[in-house]
Amino acid sequence: MPVLAALALGLPLSAPAPAQEGPNPGLTVSLSQGLGFDTNADLDPGVEDSRTSALTALGLSYASSTPASRLTLQAGANVEVPFSDDEARVDGPSLSFGYERAVPASSFTASGRFSRTDVSFLRGLGDFLGEDGTIDLPDDFEDLEGEGTRQLGRLDASLSLRDDAPFGATLSAGVQGVDYSDVSAESELLDYTDTNFGAELRFSLTETIDLRAGFTTSTYEEDGSDPETERGVDFQGSIARPDGQYVARLGFDDTDEGLRTSLSFGRDLERPLGAVSGRIGVTRDGTGDLQLTGGVSASRTLPRGTASLALDQSVETLEGDEEELVTTLAARLNQEMTPTTSLSLDALYGASQDTSTDARTRSLELGATVQRQLTRAWNLSLGYRHEREDETGEELAKNDNLFLTLGRQFGGGL
Repeated sequence: MPVLAALALGLPLSAPAPAQEGPNPGLTVSLSQGLGFDTNADLDPGVEDSRTSALTALGLSYASSTPASRLTLQAGANVEVPFSDDEARVDGPSLSFGYERAVPASSFTASGRFSRTDVSFLRGLGDFLGEDGTIDLPDDFEDLEGEGTRQLGRLDASLSLRDDAPFGATLSAGVQGVDYSDVSAESELLDYTDTNFGAELRFSLTETIDLRAGFTTSTYEEDGSDPETERGVDFQGSIARPDGQYVARLGFDDTDEGLRTSLSFGRDLERPLGAVSGRIGVTRDGTGDLQLTGGVSASRTLPRGTASLALDQSVETLEGDEEELVTTLAARLNQEMTPTTSLSLDALYGASQDTSTDARTRSLELGATVQRQLTRAWNLSLGYRHEREDETGEELAKNDNLFLTLGRQFGGGL
């Protein structure tokens, strides 16, 4: 849903983890109530179905840290109650945890999350925006439409060894399961499980030259279908410079459609007010076609705000056996207008194109939000979002959304 997608981009319904400089351990509670108006909230092609809804969100977050470790726990739920005869929709509960531990020569990280979501809530790109500012489209992005409930569980872990030695290694593993219930009869949504494992060796040849060799394997199993396994190896070299580094990467992936080969070159730059990184390359997909790949990401600290941009195009295997050319763009600007008022602008774009049939799904979101700090704990937000989705063979679907929310966040030490 557009309102919740907007809130995922930093508006007050979210419950951020307490900052490191806060109480330790610390608990933060956020509560928000708002109104939203949509012209086509379900993004049905060629349909205009205006409605007004009441929005309620509750979030809890806990953080505890020591010199060697940090633990975070988060929980939240969002509820939309239309003023019409439509049923209320619930996004939640959502639960997540993160754990980090570092010793002089090694480090360990683990994370997990569980969410139960109405499918109609998952139409906004903001739901798939990662912590690094990039959009990570799910395997079933093209099929997220209609009615039903989506239940997701995910666990990830990573162990890094010999971080301070010329030779080191990193092991990683993850599993994700998605289960659908009460979906529409015409829906193509199916339960699936995705597991992955990776191992990487690191070699420091000199103080400025590093080499890495990695192996990955992933298995995608969809309900009613045989498991699909993909294996890959990649080699990466980097040369450090005072202002950043040069990077080159060569990768091979054994997919269901054939061997996929990719080659790319990149440059990372670090400046006092921000950082810029870019890469460009070419990928020969499993069908033998060449695809241009690459990306650029930039962040900059402004006198009274921040700006960021992340653009990426790559060839990926979705749903176990389908090669897709995936393009994503995320641009954001946060500007302080007065000591108590701020403006946020964002533009999100995601496209997935089948490399063998050229069938494409594209989604675009534009948003603007003004946030006013009423008191130390209370915030008022007024915003507008425009969302549109274009799928091969379907009419253009679009929605305009206006929302007003009043939220409070408070917390303290335990």
